[in-house]
Amino acid sequence: MFARMTLFTTLALCTALTFFPGTVHPDVVSGQDIVVESGQSMDEAVSLGGSVIVRGTVQDAVSLGGSVVVSGTVYDVVAIGKGIVVEPGGRIRGDAVALGGTVDVRDSASISGDVVTLGGKLLVAPTGSVGGERINIGGVAPETISEVGNNISRVLLFGPFAGVFGAIGVFVLLAFALARILLWLAVSALFYHFIPGRVETMAGALHFRFWTTLLYGFLVLVLLPFVFLLLLVTLVGIPLIPVAGVAFYLVYLFGSAGVALWAGWLLPGADHRSGMRNLLLGILTVSLLRIIPGVGILLWLIIASASFGAAVTTRLGGRSFGPPPGESV
Repeated sequence: MFARMTLFTTLALCTALTFFPGTVHPDVVSGQDIVVESGQSMDEAVSLGGSVIVRGTVQDAVSLGGSVVVSGTVYDVVAIGKGIVVEPGGRIRGDAVALGGTVDVRDSASISGDVVTLGGKLLVAPTGSVGGERINIGGVAPETISEVGNNISRVLLFGPFAGVFGAIGVFVLLAFALARILLWLAVSALFYHFIPGRVETMAGALHFRFWTTLLYGFLVLVLLPFVFLLLLVTLVGIPLIPVAGVAFYLVYLFGSAGVALWAGWLLPGADHRSGMRNLLLGILTVSLLRIIPGVGILLWLIIASASFGAAVTTRLGGRSFGPPPGESV
């Protein structure tokens, strides 16, 4: 299903729509809604900047910046920016992922697979149903909000003793830390949903050949400054510096999804959790460890090396080494 829409296809599509707005493919549109009427069927309905309304049958429904409303049948749904509404009689046969919105399952509606919400919540009516796991990241209880407010008040009160920039620095650091965690969560969840096999291959490289993978990644980090220096001293290479920077960053993000899944595998009870839950728990665990004074920089170095190493040694998840002799899966 979603595996057919590879990461590289999605990136190419977004780039094309940036320079050539409008319809790129009959099932992929930019800046407008897609409506699949009753009796109609479609393989992939992707709207960038609009909503997807399904009254018929769709394999994969994706909305970037809009919502997905289902009163017919869809197999997998992803909504980024807004939520997913499954109206009475609507069916989602696979998984539903909402980043920044709510999943609303109304009466007589159903989702057969897992539901993942980031920054929103899951609402299920009395006669609605969800067959798979319910994974929520970002739901904040009122008492938690109250506690956060108290902590902010303390910072404002005692901040002047450390200087104005001391208080501002606390807020800036907290904002950057939260943004980093949310970015890692969102990107990794998308990679794992679209191409789970490649993410699992990278996690497997770390699981079975950790030190080799880490060494390769560390070598990439060491060589990176020399690559950019080489581009800088050549006339032809200067325009390629931004392209190389973006390419290396995308490789790092992709590899970090494998690191997150591997970290989740290390936690107790991993065999009884879904891959998506292991991935999310791995990110949260590593993020908490980075808060420990003196550990953050070292842990970042390990994560960066592991991310590049997992991506490079597996050729972006396309090459599996399997367990070494004598070690079982």
